Amino acid sequence: QRERDQAVARATEERRRAEQRERERDQEAARAQDIARLLQQQLEWQRAEAEERGKREEEQWRRQREMDEAREMQRRRERDEDERRDEMMRRRAEVENFAGGIPYALGFFR
Repeated sequence: QRERDQAVARATEERRRAEQRERERDQEAARAQDIARLLQQQLEWQRAEAEERGKREEEQWRRQREMDEAREMQRRRERDEDERRDEMMRRRAEVENFAGGIPYALGFFR
């Protein structure tokens, strides 16, 4: 009877240990799933953040390009105005030189 009780006690203890190991494996698997889910979520957040950062950088680059183009157009306008003013001054000088020379030319023909 005693041997049988000991055998039953050993079997019960082995079953209890096996059940404990199974619970630990289940808990470990659940932890692994939680970690995988958290890593996946973190990856999605990082991807969304990178996408948003890319959009902001693209917008900033576009605005910078527009400002550069506007500055270039302003420089062209100023250069064109300077060229027109220089051309008008050159023509005025030609006319004044010609007009200034008329009295001398008239005097020469007298």
